[in-house]
Amino acid sequence: MLSKKTTLATLFIASAGLSMTAFAEQDNTTEQKAMSEHQTPWYVGGKLGGTNVTDMDSAVTDVTSIDKSGTTWSIYGGYKVLPWLSLELGYTDLGKVELKDVSGEYKATGVDAGVKATYVINDKFDVFARAGAYFYDWKASGDGVCCDDKDTAATVGLGGEYKFASDWGALLEYKYYNKVGGSPSFHTYGVGVNYYF
Repeated sequence: MLSKKTTLATLFIASAGLSMTAFAEQDNTTEQKAMSEHQTPWYVGGKLGGTNVTDMDSAVTDVTSIDKSGTTWSIYGGYKVLPWLSLELGYTDLGKVELKDVSGEYKATGVDAGVKATYVINDKFDVFARAGAYFYDWKASGDGVCCDDKDTAATVGLGGEYKFASDWGALLEYKYYNKVGGSPSFHTYGVGVNYYF
């Protein structure tokens, strides 16, 4: 009887040990798979879209009307400091604000810096929000068109991203730039791609 109990106890301990080893191997496999899918926290991206300009300075609109729509593009790089939080830095061209009755235009370009918070819906789709600063260079061109300006504008954005491959994502985004060049604000909308290293 004693030997039978000893044998059962030995079998129980051995099976528990094998089960724990199997779970450990499964966890290691999962971790290795996650590491292979996303080897680094770095990524790069680019966007192309349109703009709508509001709140243009009355010193301009009292003299002439403006073309409120334009084209915008940007390139950027990001670093995930947490699975849901990233830091981004890039270059954004907000396009031109053309004057209709006067020969002239304004152009806004600059460095975009900010943070991006992501909420994962599933393994293919997530939504995100951005907030940051735009260090712009506002250029005026044309006879009597004033004035150049360099300063900082606040930015916020919302969007969604679809992972169509393990290292690639397609995104759709709205982003707002507040008071670029003193008074005008830019409402931008665009599509883009991200590549994850």
